[in-house]
Amino acid sequence: MARSSRPITNPAAPTGVGRGAPAANFPVPYTASQGVPVFARFAAFCLACTVLQAQPVPTRAIGKMVSELEEPFSGVLDLRELSNKGLVVLDGKDNILSFVPPDFATVKAVSRQGSGPTEYRQLLQLIARGGDSTLAYDVLNARFLVVDARGSATGTISLRDAASGMPVGPAQVRGYDTRGRLYYQGIKVSMGKAGPAVSETTFVLRLDPAAKRIDTLGQARMGMPGMKMSGDPAKGTAKVALTMPVFPVVDEWALMPNGEVLIVRGSNYQMEFFGAGGGPRRLAPIAYVPVKVTEGDKVEVRRQVVEAEKAMKKAVAGAASAVGSQRPPPGMSLGEPDEWPATKPAFGQGALKVAPDGEIWVLRHREAANPAPMYDVFSPAGKLKFRVELAKKTRLAGIGAQHLYIVREDADELQYLGKYPRPSA
Repeated sequence: MARSSRPITNPAAPTGVGRGAPAANFPVPYTASQGVPVFARFAAFCLACTVLQAQPVPTRAIGKMVSELEEPFSGVLDLRELSNKGLVVLDGKDNILSFVPPDFATVKAVSRQGSGPTEYRQLLQLIARGGDSTLAYDVLNARFLVVDARGSATGTISLRDAASGMPVGPAQVRGYDTRGRLYYQGIKVSMGKAGPAVSETTFVLRLDPAAKRIDTLGQARMGMPGMKMSGDPAKGTAKVALTMPVFPVVDEWALMPNGEVLIVRGSNYQMEFFGAGGGPRRLAPIAYVPVKVTEGDKVEVRRQVVEAEKAMKKAVAGAASAVGSQRPPPGMSLGEPDEWPATKPAFGQGALKVAPDGEIWVLRHREAANPAPMYDVFSPAGKLKFRVELAKKTRLAGIGAQHLYIVREDADELQYLGKYPRPSA
């Protein structure tokens, strides 16, 4: 039985900096016209642009909750709404893949852990596929688990098969387009005296199995942890010390419903669209005020370091057990950085979500004293429309055709999934 609805109310709408109208609407006057001096017309043009850019961006309320799932999750990592309004939900903390029917009445397991024909070992993400099916990326089995519209596992597709035998390599798969092409993120690794080093820059790649071709669409900046290795793996004394990146400048990217690839640049909050034509279509950077890093931020990061280290050690031990390794897994540690940045960029890792209709949602960095999540919401063309502020201790898990799926966390750190109406412009 679904729980009773409750409204989430938003604080007073924050003001921000909107994007100005295209310059074509205000042609720069090189000559006098109708007796108005050139400098006066140009001054009026500048003033008009200033007024437009100073207009506050409205904040939209998400409205009352439609329903909430009674059964909690431990850690919702990814979610996809199907055309029948059912949900495929990935609990990353418990490594459980579930199906939730449209009425939110029950939860059923899609599959079980293992290496059988319809099983999985470690799922990382969900990817939309044609025919209302979903691909769940199983990193340890190096394949996709195929989930149909009824929430049932129907088989698997190996990464090698999906790529027609072409090497995909270390990757994070982001999507399939209507032509069966794979979009993924490569990783550049080099060997140094202290062991392997992962580059801060990655390639955004498109693999065409039919043509047996891999195209590089662009590069994206990642926030990779610092890494130092010591000991001897052959003797079981290997140790890996990681340093968590704190508010790194990253680029987020996604496959759009129209087949374009969107990259949002973290250095200047700029959107770039890569289409079939090749070259990127760049929009003007979005104005924002950097948020200062405070002591409250440091306290929260230190808490996250402790939790992340526990999860990392558990994942490494689980992976070693799953592959049947006879050697003990390397000792893992995660520490805070030696230096802290003075300010935060506009957004962080995992900030980008794209709705089924192409609407773009970007989670903004905020002050530590105001932890309520806030999203900038853009049209599919990249025009900033409004902002949405959620309640504290909630987060956006997924976006459907007409609803937002929001997770709230209780005092026992259990996560409850609620359905809310999508705000409109």
